[in-house]
Amino acid sequence: MTLRLPPRVMIPALVFGFLFLAALGVWQLGRHDFKQDLEDRRDAAIAAAPLDAATAVALPPEELDYRRVRLDGRWDFEHTFTLGNRFRFSILGEELVVPLLLDGRAAVLVNRGWYPTSERDRVVALLSAEAAGSIEGLARDLSPVTATLTAAGTWTRFHPPSMAAGLSYPVQPWGVIEGRLIERALLAPPAALPVQGYLAFDDDVAHLEYAVTWFGLAITLVVTAYLRLWRIRGDAEDTPPSS
Repeated sequence: MTLRLPPRVMIPALVFGFLFLAALGVWQLGRHDFKQDLEDRRDAAIAAAPLDAATAVALPPEELDYRRVRLDGRWDFEHTFTLGNRFRFSILGEELVVPLLLDGRAAVLVNRGWYPTSERDRVVALLSAEAAGSIEGLARDLSPVTATLTAAGTWTRFHPPSMAAGLSYPVQPWGVIEGRLIERALLAPPAALPVQGYLAFDDDVAHLEYAVTWFGLAITLVVTAYLRLWRIRGDAEDTPPSS
């Protein structure tokens, strides 16, 4: 038995379905345009000249995000932070975050790079031998995320406000990823550790493909509805009148 809805019910439902699917397609196009604009702005920010400490600390974190900075200071290896469960090159590793004490300004937490967990002692000893630092890196406004300290003593994310809660001195709300722009993802770990640097922002969500899918479903709905209504009308015309 085939359920046939009357036209007064079917047609509004089809119109609603078409508009809903088309709206999803338009929304995905909007997301694509937004992400493309965001990618262009962040690429331009990375390409700009690096900021010194005085200029960087004067900017709001959201304006400093994705800007390169050059900082000088003293490392505080008495208070380091470890980001755990960081897989790279299919290897379990960690990232080490160290406070950089700036002269006359709040300290900055610096992500000094990745290393395999098995190389922890060697990398920490190598970095801790540096009393002072002059670094270049990418400033990041990480305020939208949060981080927690695990039972193993590692942190779930790089989030300066959460990490700085136990420090005795003020810390900038933004952090720095030490190193330079990596033009392409490395396929294997380099000989020198820790692995430093950052990739440009790249939105890997297929918004255009999603938009095409939603528009395709909307068109399919219209075609299917037309054929269905045409068949119903044909059946009605072929049905002889009752005597």
